[in-house]
Amino acid sequence: MTASIAPAQQSLAELHAQIGQFYADHFYLLDSGRADEWAQTFTEDGEFWPPNRPEPLKGREVLTAGVRKAHSCVCHDRFVWDEGQWRVQSRKVTRDDLR
Repeated sequence: MTASIAPAQQSLAELHAQIGQFYADHFYLLDSGRADEWAQTFTEDGEFWPPNRPEPLKGREVLTAGVRKAHSCVCHDRFVWDEGQWRVQSRKVTRDDLR
């Protein structure tokens, strides 16, 4: 997504919407296994530090390779409308490689 107005000139609501959309797109690419496109959402020297590694993965090529061989997880959520907002009533996390 490209903003046509510099971030410093945007309202907080506009920035919030843009960052929310970024995360939606970012995790959609990750969940879809589109590692190359997902890595493009990082700067050229971007870092990703998963909890199972002693050091972060650095750079788009390394990010792409790391995501391709990582185990993916799926969240199964049950949402409910509660006190005027959506909330997660339950979440079950499974690993794709253990199915």
